[in-house]
Amino acid sequence: MLRFFSVFLATITVAVAAIVILFPPANSDIKDRALAGAENQTPGRLKAYDSLQNFDLRKESATYTPPVNIAKRHTFTFPENASTKRTWFGTSPGGFGPFPTLILLHGSNRPGTSMIDMWRETAQRQGIVLIAPEAQNPQTWNLSDDGLPFMQALRNEAENHYPIDRKQVYVMGHSAGGIFVQSLAGEDNPLWRAMASHGSATRANALRRSNTPVPLYLYTGEHDHLFPQENMQRAARMLSDAGHDVTYVNIPRHDHWYYKIGPQLAPVIWRDLTGGYE
Repeated sequence: MLRFFSVFLATITVAVAAIVILFPPANSDIKDRALAGAENQTPGRLKAYDSLQNFDLRKESATYTPPVNIAKRHTFTFPENASTKRTWFGTSPGGFGPFPTLILLHGSNRPGTSMIDMWRETAQRQGIVLIAPEAQNPQTWNLSDDGLPFMQALRNEAENHYPIDRKQVYVMGHSAGGIFVQSLAGEDNPLWRAMASHGSATRANALRRSNTPVPLYLYTGEHDHLFPQENMQRAARMLSDAGHDVTYVNIPRHDHWYYKIGPQLAPVIWRDLTGGYE
């Protein structure tokens, strides 16, 4: 009996170890702090764990094209006094609302509908308005063209078409879109309650400390060749140093490819962003 209890206890210890901190928290003695002056900012909480979810990661194809007609295409002028037309896609669960809203930021050279496709099942189940803008430069997002003024104008424009709950707006991005999420985290008085990124790690010179930090969730593949673990962990520490509560989720056996895991990961991200389905 004693031997059985010892084996059982050891098993529990190993299981728990799989979900505890994987690297030093932001307020530990980190010698190479990447944010100058970070010692003057109250660090946020940094939590990290391996996902225990059993995702189907088999790839039927190495290419991906989103289906057509899965979202309504919209355009609006931004800035207002310019002639630039900005494109975005939207979906609504139907009904009167208002509904929680998720702004989705696509990866490099992908259309906004690529993100809608990954989220449409979860959005329909959970009653979420999806807004997927397209970057001014298809390859990358930047604060001058796509920053907080654009996001605010986008939200205001989307309210003309969908019943948005302003108190429940969230942001999620993949790859280039995820890098931009981490850059947007430094904006003061943000429009969103929480933010998430997949397969992305921003650079220190793109980070700013916000006076109104929001929770951040970073999801990464164990074998992501574009954003290795050490880069992701460094970004998590920097964001925590900047005052954000950061949750870092490592997905075993996963790489950078989002278009297989996306629909499976969406309900997990939504649960994390909202603190449980609302």
